[in-house]
Amino acid sequence: MEKAIKQYLKRKGYNNNCVNNLTIDKTKQIYELYIENKEPDNIINGIHGFFAVYYYETKQYNKMIECNKIQISINNYDEGAIKNLAIHIREQNNDALITDIFKYFNDKNMTNIVTQLKNYISENFIISHDIQTNLVKSSKSLKIKTNANINTNTNTPIINNKLDILINNYKINSDPTEIYDLYNKCIDNNIKKIYLHKLIIIRNFIPSTEMVNDMLTLEFYNNSPLEIKLFKI
Repeated sequence: MEKAIKQYLKRKGYNNNCVNNLTIDKTKQIYELYIENKEPDNIINGIHGFFAVYYYETKQYNKMIECNKIQISINNYDEGAIKNLAIHIREQNNDALITDIFKYFNDKNMTNIVTQLKNYISENFIISHDIQTNLVKSSKSLKIKTNANINTNTNTPIINNKLDILINNYKINSDPTEIYDLYNKCIDNNIKKIYLHKLIIIRNFIPSTEMVNDMLTLEFYNNSPLEIKLFKI
């Protein structure tokens, strides 16, 4: 049974080292699910993460979310379940989903999980398949949704080009001063939105106070980056 479970996980692109630590009863439940598509009446505590994998792969996303919630609630250091949930949130880019999941953990006084989820969602992290005991989904399908439909004036291409140059400079010297200066000179809210869409997804970029205030007060389209939406939650 153990070998079949490992093969299933490997085929789907998951770490399978954690299978070595399973008890016989847990192994049996996972085997029956993965190989025989047999769902138990009650999932044994501690293997909800394995069930979340199955439900993700079979596109039963509501069940996947619930299993990851339970796994994290049982063990709030389950990094695999937290990252897998963060990946799904990123893929969906759905305001209602974000609110529901964050509320679930806030209601349980697990604000540390909300913080971790925000960090993983905001970060363009590369998933490692060597998490010690947890399952982590392949990142090959992870996409960042950007490029909202924003109406701008005819100077936008020039402005974008200037920003792109400053972004490239920042990636070399890690100095955001010129970007801050350019942003502070901007008086057009639509162009500010373009700036924010580009800047907020840069790894380790720290928005200025004015940028943060604008992200909190400006109205953005539904397909805006999740990083912006997180500031409003």
